[in-house]
Amino acid sequence: MMICSTNSVRPFAEGLWRTALFVIIAVMACPAASHARVQVDPNVTIELYNDGCDHYEQDDFAGARDRFLAAALARWQNPHLFYNLGNCYFRMGDLGRAILYYERAKQMAPRDASITYNLDLARSGIVDKVEPTERNVLAQLFTDIYSLFNVNEWTVTSLSLYLALMAVVIAVILLKNEAKREGSRARREAARRMLVRIGAVLLILAVFCGTNTAIKVRAFNARDLGIVVAEAVKARSGPREEFAEVFELHTGTKVRIQVSKDDWFQISIETGLSGWLPKESVETIGSSL
Repeated sequence: MMICSTNSVRPFAEGLWRTALFVIIAVMACPAASHARVQVDPNVTIELYNDGCDHYEQDDFAGARDRFLAAALARWQNPHLFYNLGNCYFRMGDLGRAILYYERAKQMAPRDASITYNLDLARSGIVDKVEPTERNVLAQLFTDIYSLFNVNEWTVTSLSLYLALMAVVIAVILLKNEAKREGSRARREAARRMLVRIGAVLLILAVFCGTNTAIKVRAFNARDLGIVVAEAVKARSGPREEFAEVFELHTGTKVRIQVSKDDWFQISIETGLSGWLPKESVETIGSSL
């Protein structure tokens, strides 16, 4: 399933990607500017992506990775781009960054079967087998529903339910006013009661979806979940090399970031273990370069 996704339009501005790639690599080489937002023509960004797919198909995974990263640095948020980056890193043997980009892709396309399959495949190679905390049936059901949609889908669903609820409220008010003016109002009262019941259901759904939207937005932008990208790293009892080693983590392990201090993250894993890791050993899922 390590096939390059090519969901884009060809061709655009022949040769422009070379100029963009040079500029972006120059920016990446400067530490002070590496986190700056790079403004690149969208056509050039797509050319970078398409050229990356060409290199991938020729088994030039390093070349494909460089072009995909250049497109990502231009802040092109696309699940196919992150999926292909994950494939490049997987083929290059970098399990941690492969999982990192599959996780980012899954945030944007949670129901994509290829992303899910490759993420599970990559996770199977993780050294640290951290078992997730068991949830009760109800909590697991809510988690499964929450995971079905991305942040945009939850937002559209919540907004649609809110608009439907407002329409029902207006209809109830109008029917009530009509009933007051009419001598016979039995049918209007029955319709109003039905609308009130529908409104109650819509209100519950709107609150549920709105809550999921807020959680999803926070998760999408959060920097409290990360992936270990170092081959192996010692977690220490404090934020300096002088502190004692408490346990060891390996590439691909997901961690929750509790505190950021200087060049260290205090992290925890599902088993409850907590320690401090150097920042360069962890990449946050919620940031895309």
